[in-house]
Amino acid sequence: MKAVINYGHGPKDVGHDPGAIGPTGYQETTQNKEVGERVVNKLKVNGWEILAIQDGDLWDVTNGANDFNPDYFLSIHANSFADNIAHGVETIALAAGGMGEKMAKEIQKELVAATGLTNRGVKFNNLHVLRETDCPATLVEIGFISNPAEEALMKQDLFDETVASAICRGFSRAVGVPYTEAVNPVAPNPEPTVMYRIIIDNKQSMALSSQDDAIAEVKKSIDAGQAQKGCVQRNTDFANIFEYAKVQITTPTQENPPLQTLDPSATPEKAGMGKETMTVEKFSSQTSLLRKILQLLLDYFKGGA
Repeated sequence: MKAVINYGHGPKDVGHDPGAIGPTGYQETTQNKEVGERVVNKLKVNGWEILAIQDGDLWDVTNGANDFNPDYFLSIHANSFADNIAHGVETIALAAGGMGEKMAKEIQKELVAATGLTNRGVKFNNLHVLRETDCPATLVEIGFISNPAEEALMKQDLFDETVASAICRGFSRAVGVPYTEAVNPVAPNPEPTVMYRIIIDNKQSMALSSQDDAIAEVKKSIDAGQAQKGCVQRNTDFANIFEYAKVQITTPTQENPPLQTLDPSATPEKAGMGKETMTVEKFSSQTSLLRKILQLLLDYFKGGA
């Protein structure tokens, strides 16, 4: 089996295409190569014949790929957006149906499970490297380099190793080829990257590598009135390590009036207790009744004696 692994962007016939650039100056072309080389090594160990291409001229990429006559094509990229809160992973196929979409779906599934990053789903786009290659092709966006938290992850060898393994597992399952994990020497004991999912009103908004930062984000959203409840969930075991909710305060209505404070100096009628007049006739009548009851009690006890 033959595959082309394209590390997005890179040297051009004239100049160099760095791709997107993160907040600290980290270049996409560097990140794509870091992950791409790991993918190449892992697939070669599993018997694949691989052509690796990193070229900033798109026609050079697709012409070189087609000359190799591969069975499949994978292009690895990091996403970017003007608003640096954009986050998550996604995979792209040319159109719905066929092996390109199947590869995208399986890779996406593995990436989300392994990294804990937001699932942006499988998308379809008429991209040059997908359109001009003569075989099933998929492009992978492994996170947003424009997002400070995700850029920081991309600088970590463990994250790159995790992403590369996820891509290989999903790709191999999609094409029906057995896959055995090959550990890159730079990460002898790879473990799932621990991420903290921020879930606001039952929807994940982002994932951060810092537990404290994730908790702070949840509190900020709830306290600002942007949501009713939120939690921080660890991706490795799906445990909610922090939960936070808005305190419900009932607003008084006609059906649910507020409690009134009792004025100690209030008269009975002011307190809503009503008013009753005790007349001489009523007092005399009640006294006579009481005397009769007492007399009956005395007679009862005397008879018993």
